[in-house]
Amino acid sequence: MSRTVRTIYLLLVIILYSFQIKSQDVGAIGKGQALKVNGGIAMNSIFYTSNGPATRSPFSFFINGNINFNLYGWSVPLTFAYTNHTFSYTQPFNQYSLNPTYKWLTTHIGWTSMNFSPYTLNGHQFFGVGVEAAPPGRLHYSAMYGRLQKAIGIDTAHPEYLPAYKRMGYGIKIEYAGDNYNLGINLFRAKDDINSVRAIPDSLQVVPQENIAIGFTGGFTIYKHITFTGEYATSQMTRDIRSPLAEHGAFNVTNPFIRNRTSTGIYHAYKAGINYNVQSFTLGIGYERVDPEYATLGAYYFTNDFQNITVNFSQSIFNHKVTIGGNAGVQNDDLAHKKISNMRRLVGSLNVNYTASDRLQFDASYGNFQSFTNIKPQFAVVNQLTPYDNLDTLNYVQISQNANLNMNYQLAGNKKRRQSLNVNFSYQQATEKQAGHADTTGGTKFYNTNAGYNLSLVPTATTVTVALNLSYSVLPGNNSLAWGPTLAVGQAFFNKKIKTRLSASYNTSANNGATQMSVVNLRGSAGYTWKRKHNFNLSVVSLFRNNMRAQTSSPAHLFDLTTTAGYSYSF
Repeated sequence: MSRTVRTIYLLLVIILYSFQIKSQDVGAIGKGQALKVNGGIAMNSIFYTSNGPATRSPFSFFINGNINFNLYGWSVPLTFAYTNHTFSYTQPFNQYSLNPTYKWLTTHIGWTSMNFSPYTLNGHQFFGVGVEAAPPGRLHYSAMYGRLQKAIGIDTAHPEYLPAYKRMGYGIKIEYAGDNYNLGINLFRAKDDINSVRAIPDSLQVVPQENIAIGFTGGFTIYKHITFTGEYATSQMTRDIRSPLAEHGAFNVTNPFIRNRTSTGIYHAYKAGINYNVQSFTLGIGYERVDPEYATLGAYYFTNDFQNITVNFSQSIFNHKVTIGGNAGVQNDDLAHKKISNMRRLVGSLNVNYTASDRLQFDASYGNFQSFTNIKPQFAVVNQLTPYDNLDTLNYVQISQNANLNMNYQLAGNKKRRQSLNVNFSYQQATEKQAGHADTTGGTKFYNTNAGYNLSLVPTATTVTVALNLSYSVLPGNNSLAWGPTLAVGQAFFNKKIKTRLSASYNTSANNGATQMSVVNLRGSAGYTWKRKHNFNLSVVSLFRNNMRAQTSSPAHLFDLTTTAGYSYSF
């Protein structure tokens, strides 16, 4: 390790530990109640019976509870669960974190995670220490140091568990906020300890890695209405630190922090946006590009090799009664033109909101998604006689559309009676094209609509709901229809200490015009609260299924009854 890197390590550790000592002086210590304890316990019994095949236990019993000890904001949660089959419990000491805060300083100690940038350190969990400081003024900063991956040796008894090298990392982030601009820089470095485990066979494809990622952010506002934002990140990744050393190529800001090897690659990511906002109009344009193979050891998963261009807008008209918004974008991959296939996606959506009055409102939306895939087989290229052979044979297009319309109307009412009516309709379509020819089956189409009426009688604490649902789908060779009404009544008693609810629903389904099944569902429930801490509940669900296409192993007329009784206490 070079003297420069050792110096950075030493300074960072000193800074982190000095912050850790200061952060222990939290303002809550010595004020108020030192120890607070809260929690609860719940018990439930489920009885089940059916005239069909036994798919569930006729009796189940559940007990679960939790207790939390809180000492000046330091929490220790404990939970347990018991059934007539198993027992389990959890405690936080396998992975525990302390996060004391004092004024503008927050310290993370133990198992924790931090975010610097999507391209450098992005939510990766580590065991160590971190600080986030936002003192009065324009300068804010964060730092972290710890173990990102534990060393795991080869386990011959469990070959499904892959070994791993110990991985340590550190990072720092600095941000400066001006009057009309902001600037930031963040750095993250991680390296595997090659000596942390015994030699790992190459067949397992587990190799020690090293990474340095640096990001720059900025933004500024002009004329109070136009805002520019931008971010640039570069990551130098060594896929195998055992590979031979190599000379540095073109200069990169990461070069001083990591030695270049034959397995080292340098990658870049860019993101920029401009937004224009004036009165009731907003327009935004965004661009993002991530190099192929871009990766960082500060994230569990990373999407690379893509380019995005997006546009969005919003406009209010007619005295803000109508709001129109939309966005569109295009994404493509294979930026280096080295993949066997490439893909381009087009996305667009439009939303309209119309507030006709205080009681009537409409919402409508439409979305369109198109995916273009171009496969480039090697033999097609080798065997073609002219540049025009096989021009479109492997072009594949997927098209998906969706539309939604919703209406909500508050009917005439008063303080004693409230009524509302809601109607919703949605439509989805998916189809495809191969070599420029549309799908002869017509693709798939889904229609769904539902309508509901709600009545609330405030003096008697009574609610009534009537609803109707209908779904229709068109698939290649199969058209299906399902519909049915629902009626529900709720009633509270004794100053709302006892709450009851009864509901009944009927559903029937048919395929290609032939009825398949009808279902009647009856539900009843009651709950009682005593002294705000004790809760008793009882529910009964009965289901009657009439299957016109029943198999010999299942009865044509099926009856299920499920009864649940429970009690819970909280403190």
